[in-house]
Amino acid sequence: MGTTIVGAFACCMIVALPRAASGSEAVSAETKHPPTSFELLPVAASLVPGFLLHGSGSFVAGERTTAKRLLAIEGIGLGLAASGIAMLAVTGASRRFVAPLAGMTIGGGFAFVGSFLADVYGVSVPASRRGSPPAAPRLEAALFTSYRYDPRAATDAVISPRVAATFGSWTVGAEGQLAPNTATSRLRGELRYRIWQESSPYFGFIDLQLAVTQLFLAADEIDTTSVELVVPLRFDLAHIGPTLRGAFAELAFGGLIGTVNYDAVDSRDTDSALMARGTLGAYLGEGDGEVKLYYDHRRDTLAGGLLGGGVGAGFLGFVGASATWFPTRHLGATATVEVGSALLAGVGLAMRLGEGR
Repeated sequence: MGTTIVGAFACCMIVALPRAASGSEAVSAETKHPPTSFELLPVAASLVPGFLLHGSGSFVAGERTTAKRLLAIEGIGLGLAASGIAMLAVTGASRRFVAPLAGMTIGGGFAFVGSFLADVYGVSVPASRRGSPPAAPRLEAALFTSYRYDPRAATDAVISPRVAATFGSWTVGAEGQLAPNTATSRLRGELRYRIWQESSPYFGFIDLQLAVTQLFLAADEIDTTSVELVVPLRFDLAHIGPTLRGAFAELAFGGLIGTVNYDAVDSRDTDSALMARGTLGAYLGEGDGEVKLYYDHRRDTLAGGLLGGGVGAGFLGFVGASATWFPTRHLGATATVEVGSALLAGVGLAMRLGEGR
């Protein structure tokens, strides 16, 4: 699985990263800055024919190098996703092959969708609206109030506290999702170590994340405990082209092992799963927050996994969107929507103090 994922990511990065020496001169010769105002024609081109030919908006805007890179990433992503789906169907999603093939499919799909959204962002957001990444706070906390709608179970309110503290390269965090009406809860603690961080003007990083999660489903008399090891990587999209400054992509891959307790029949089972998450986002203001769209392959959350038939039945994770905005230095607002087998939507307050990194 690791070889497949690394290889797929390397192909996209070779295409995305600017060439050295003479290549960098060609990039700067086209344009040095993102567009300063909204222009309708490039935005329209990013949608039609951009929906099929990613990078069309950048091409019309005169960003030829960026357009070529986005089109190449689209092709790589489409090839990987189609190959992964085809081989999953041929093998019947056998456990022997499902991890590398799922990694190929998810990574390819992320590159395909991401190249389209990146092009739309690049030609639709003026330079004055581009944000920059915030410094990691020493202490951050949030409290959500969410609404959970599940057509197969009782609707419930969910309270979600979250806290994290950063000390240099280390971050320790904990979060919970508590649904008192149905006695359902999910508790999670994690430890992250920043292996590498990119220097200005770009912002990227590679982390190593260890987490323990416990899920209680009282109505089904099931509880699960899992341990996961994941490597999250954030890539600054300004590497692809100057019009993508202020946007980022994040990939996280790893594995999970856990136990499932069936209290009704006094039985226990063990399981393992691929951990994969793809995120596209943009910064807000001068370190004032960020918005994100994501797909998470896990299914042990209150959102559950997307319902579907065929090879993907019981295999898909959930999609989501989140935003955090700090109009003041220390206090802000946050919102999230996640869609799987259930809908989970909520808003809350956020707080940050000091600088931890």
